[in-house]
This record gives sequence, C-alpha cells and structure tokens, in this order.
Amino acid sequence: MDNQGTLLKQYKFDDKAYWVALARAIIKHGLPYSYAEYEGVWEVNKVLNPEFKPCSRNTTKVDINEVHVTEKAKLKSVLSSISNWFFVGSCN
Repeated sequence: MDNQGTLLKQYKFDDKAYWVALARAIIKHGLPYSYAEYEGVWEVNKVLNPEFKPCSRNTTKVDINEVHVTEKAKLKSVLSSISNWFFVGSCN
C-alpha cells in the first residue's frame, strides 16, 4: 500500500460535523430542510465517503435549530462585551 492509501484508511468521517456543515449550507443558501434527503445529494456524498449515513429533514431541522442557538449565544456574548460608549453623551 502507498502512503496515500494508508492516509485514506486512517481518516474517520465525522457525521456530526457533516450534519452541522449541511445545516449551515441550507441556512446560507435558503434551501428547504428536505435538501438533506435529495437523492442526488446522497449520491454525491456516497462518492466522497462510502460510509456516509444520510440524515432526514427532521434531523436537519434539529441541526439547524442547534446552529441558531449557538450563533445566537455567540452574538449575545459579543453584544454584551460592547460597552455603552456609543450611547454615552449622545442624549445630551
């Protein structure tokens, strides 16, 4: 076996990372939840990873909601770290 074959066999596909990336793509492009169930999408993923496990639109919906909650928390954190300097003196 060559080095490339060895590297490919050592690679472990991360289903959860894929599902989160799929959820983000659906959000970014305004695709329907059912995009995750498109036969063509499954075929492409099977080519990229023969061990690919497709997910349903319901799983995708849950993943999209998780992305929303995560991003909302990040935004709240950023906004709470901003001081009120903008508003200080602006009402004088």
